[in-house]
Amino acid sequence: MGTVHAGVGSDGTRVAVKVVHPEQAQEPEFRARFRREVELSSRVTGPYLVPLLTADPDAETPWLATAYVPGLTVHQHLLAHGTLAGGSLYALAAATEQALAAIHTAGVVHRDVKPQNAILTPGGPRVLDFGIAHAADGTSVTRTGVMTRTPAGSAPSNTGRGPPAPRATCSPGERSGPTRPPEGCPSAPAHRMWSRSA
Repeated sequence: MGTVHAGVGSDGTRVAVKVVHPEQAQEPEFRARFRREVELSSRVTGPYLVPLLTADPDAETPWLATAYVPGLTVHQHLLAHGTLAGGSLYALAAATEQALAAIHTAGVVHRDVKPQNAILTPGGPRVLDFGIAHAADGTSVTRTGVMTRTPAGSAPSNTGRGPPAPRATCSPGERSGPTRPPEGCPSAPAHRMWSRSA
């Protein structure tokens, strides 16, 4: 969708700036989705979320800036260090639950919660990237029959890989421990990739 750059605000605050790829900036449908991401992200606040600071979805090259949060994504941590366990795993699960509660309280549905969209920071886990979120009231800029979530982060029933699951999403915490994936989470090969040391 874009490139993320580290930056420093005029007040010295460290920021992460996501700049849309130029070819996507020319697509009216993509611009509408990006504008929607900015609008929805501005509604959501909470201690386990990465806050949107400012954005210009109507610029020639649209961009948005969020607070900079240091740390590895859950995905990077799993590849470098293996699975989480004990307090680290519980902290991730609790933070993800609280982040999703804050998102839903704001009337937003994330739709792409996955290990790449959660960062393990010194201050605790943070959920990020509302690029394919939609309003819980059903308004969106997506189309019927078009997948807008990352396949590996979707329930098998949402990707055509399996029968309907009792739950439609799996949190990063559910795939970060040394156990088998819960019902409705990605297939065993994907689970083995995330749980290499299990």
